[in-house]
Amino acid sequence: MSNSNFHIGIGLLFIAILFTSCERDLNLDIDFESKLVINSTFSPGEQWLVHVSKTGNILDDEERIENIPNADVFIRNKETNQEFDLNYVGNGNYMSLEDVPSEGIDYELVVSAEGFDEVCSSNKISPNPIIADLDTTELFLPDGQKALKIVFDILDESSEENYYIWDLVIEISDPSDISGESVSIQGILETEDSNVDDVSNPDDRTGHGRIFLSDDAFNGTRYNTSFINIVDETNYVKDGNEQNGGSGSNGGGQLSDDAEYTYKLRVLSVSKDLYEYYKSIDIYKWNSDVNSNLSQPTQIYSNIKNGYGIFGAYNQQIIEI
Repeated sequence: MSNSNFHIGIGLLFIAILFTSCERDLNLDIDFESKLVINSTFSPGEQWLVHVSKTGNILDDEERIENIPNADVFIRNKETNQEFDLNYVGNGNYMSLEDVPSEGIDYELVVSAEGFDEVCSSNKISPNPIIADLDTTELFLPDGQKALKIVFDILDESSEENYYIWDLVIEISDPSDISGESVSIQGILETEDSNVDDVSNPDDRTGHGRIFLSDDAFNGTRYNTSFINIVDETNYVKDGNEQNGGSGSNGGGQLSDDAEYTYKLRVLSVSKDLYEYYKSIDIYKWNSDVNSNLSQPTQIYSNIKNGYGIFGAYNQQIIEI
């Protein structure tokens, strides 16, 4: 999955969560006003991509969450005041080939559409994460499960607050798969690092898909951290969308003994807004199974003025293990 598709998928997840969260809230506002929903994440050298949609009123059977094809979307470089428009390319997406984001530049996004309040947001790309002394160890846990332990150092920049997110991407290639395509899945991680932000449900300790860490405890220093990934290759499936019992593409079922696995550590240095946004998404997913219809839904973080969604920046380093 490309980075662009990954972040668009997260954005569409936000829209779905926004809609279902409203379903859990009994104090519904009858005088509903639809708002623009913006989803855009950007990194150095990548094309600008902004998805624009609107919220829907769940009390109106005829109204649905819809993409907005006629918006005016532009980006402004707040250092040079240069502005450039983004063009509509379909499915609610707006793109620009005039300029690409650069590290350390503060950018402002402005979106307007007929019948909606104008929305805006600002963000900038943090320095690329510096990772050193990465080491891996295969081990067995007390219950006999096989695990991969990964240890590494973060060389933290002292010039500003830094926020890190990392996950483990497992690419699987199976010669018996007639499609010839490899798939990627996200590892399930566990850590004993007391400085990480715990987004999991305390009643369910099955691990994290992503680990969140701010540099509050180690600003400007070298920081050592570690995590383990539970290795259970019998539960990986070929469609890449499920674990633990999904159907494969070669008759449905498990991978062959000849399947090859490539592990990649993906470390993101993100803006504070994007950090809080991804945290809120993960907290929502962890809590959704235990929330009743009478409980308060998880609030999804947004930095869009007069609307909803995210305009967030990231830098990343991907290391093959």
